[in-house]
Amino acid sequence: DRAIQVHGGAGVSQDTFREGGRDWTVQTVRNTARPGPLWVLPHDNEQAAVETAVYALARYGGTAVLVETGGRRTNGTTDPNRAFDAGRSRCTPGVPASRYVAAMLGSRSRHAPVIALHTNAPGVAGRRGSGSVSIRAPGNAGKAFPGSGASGRLASSDSLVITAVAGRPDLDARTASLVADLTREGVNVLVETTSPSKTDCSLSHYAALNGIRPYLNIEVVDGDSETQRRILDIAMAALGR
Repeated sequence: DRAIQVHGGAGVSQDTFREGGRDWTVQTVRNTARPGPLWVLPHDNEQAAVETAVYALARYGGTAVLVETGGRRTNGTTDPNRAFDAGRSRCTPGVPASRYVAAMLGSRSRHAPVIALHTNAPGVAGRRGSGSVSIRAPGNAGKAFPGSGASGRLASSDSLVITAVAGRPDLDARTASLVADLTREGVNVLVETTSPSKTDCSLSHYAALNGIRPYLNIEVVDGDSETQRRILDIAMAALGR
């Protein structure tokens, strides 16, 4: 059950449309009593992320947007987190473009943080695991910044914050400061480098290519909403929220 209940005032709406050969349903939940970040949940099979969104809306306010796909990770053959294009990058033919992006990001208040909430299988496929996200496997376009002195689930290689920069791998001052603040508190950070010709059409890349800042993706292992909430609190403090 993906329904979100927000105490203190909530507005719920649903947008259903067809684009890229797919029918899409995007639910938007607003904390009408308090403006704040845009919380983005592209995958309908990550219940812990929903639990974190409930917590986030209550504590920090803002708006949550959720893709509804009947409990499946994908919408047909399309991964909703590989559908951020809107004509600004080279993506797989047939994926959603401008209307999908507008439905997911159109509720963002000016200069508000965009925080994606994800969970993943543990480890990395082919490396004694079955997941696809780990601080130990940053990939060719990523640079890992392990957290300092972390303990418990916070120290897990599956618990991390992902952000992206466009053009070159050098960190600008703002990103470097944020990375330092997070790693100092024991949070693993992965910084990806993207460009219009090399994007994977994820929200991380889209945000970097379109100047959406601040943007963070908080990843934890499936079911670990407790660690996700802990990282969220540290991230919000680092963002001055």
